[in-house]
Amino acid sequence: MACASCHERDRGLADGKVIPTGSTGDAIPRNAMGLANVAWFPLLTWGNPTLSSLEEQALVPMFGESPVELGITGAEDVVLGRLRGDEAYKAAFVAAFPGESEPITLDTVVKAIATFERTLISGRSAYDRYTYGGEAGAMSEAALRGMDLFFSERLECYHCHSGINFTTAFRSAEMKQEEMDFHNTGLYNLGPDGSYPPGGEGCSSSPATRRTKGNTAFLRCATWS
Repeated sequence: MACASCHERDRGLADGKVIPTGSTGDAIPRNAMGLANVAWFPLLTWGNPTLSSLEEQALVPMFGESPVELGITGAEDVVLGRLRGDEAYKAAFVAAFPGESEPITLDTVVKAIATFERTLISGRSAYDRYTYGGEAGAMSEAALRGMDLFFSERLECYHCHSGINFTTAFRSAEMKQEEMDFHNTGLYNLGPDGSYPPGGEGCSSSPATRRTKGNTAFLRCATWS
């Protein structure tokens, strides 16, 4: 099993499943997030604001035990042995980490994955060409009508899906304070008084709606398709 098992290129770097299944058969409670433009995400999971870097986040699916995702815990030497036995990987790691006596370690593997994730950039969609590139014909008439609805007060999609990544969570090198919003949309009015769950239970970050073509499951619990 690999990272790409749950983050498929043709599915918007997600997997289109309601919930993924880990390498040992564990059901993952939340669906796989899309990774397009993840370099600008201050929130790297649906509900944990403490993971501040892609390197930190990568450790969760690699070594997490409840649930097991990639399931590397206890098999570290096996994984490293496979990588060290691959001539293409050996050459690539030597080139990427020339000062290391042993280029292929868990630390360098995590750094390599995180560096790759920062190259997953989406910025030339029809919307981008229309909005930022001045291409008047980039979007179809139907897409333009949809854009008007998306940014309207009638549907209010843009309140949670705004900015270049269509999410309220964003960071850049120039920002002094990262934008990190959590919502419990769909969880209100659970009781007779119309209130929200106490203490913010169930809150999650807004999924970025870039590169959703090919993905067939949305929201953290993938209840929309």
